[in-house]
Amino acid sequence: AREFVIDVLNGYGIDKLDDVMTPDELEYFYDDQSDERTRINFSWHYENLYVLEWALGLDEWTEPIAICDVAKSVRILQELENYENVCKEVQVRCKKEILDKADLVYRMDWACVDARIHGLTGPAHMDHGVTQARHKTANWLIGFENQEWDSVDTPT
Repeated sequence: AREFVIDVLNGYGIDKLDDVMTPDELEYFYDDQSDERTRINFSWHYENLYVLEWALGLDEWTEPIAICDVAKSVRILQELENYENVCKEVQVRCKKEILDKADLVYRMDWACVDARIHGLTGPAHMDHGVTQARHKTANWLIGFENQEWDSVDTPT
């Protein structure tokens, strides 16, 4: 996995990982002994990537009933290859659309939390992990409480 990440970053002309990774991401990247829980927590970053690609107009929104198409999200990132191609392909969604989606995913996350509190399954077949990961990314996109990526909160 490290080789893959390094190859992608090299394609984008990124030499220093700390230019594009947060402290938590760097720690995980170099940790050869990470436990299963940490690996699972970082696997949710694919949902984050998916939402970022949606915000950049590179993918269409799907309802959070199952994890995103990981292979597709990775393929999108790989196929762009470099910043020049990103600039050509990206059509950032308007603020209103991003804010509307942030509001929607906040409400979806609350519905999942409420269902869990009451011992019910997620409404409309929503997956709470997916919904929460998307909520985090949406909050980061809208600058919720000006939090850095590693600290983005998802209150409901």
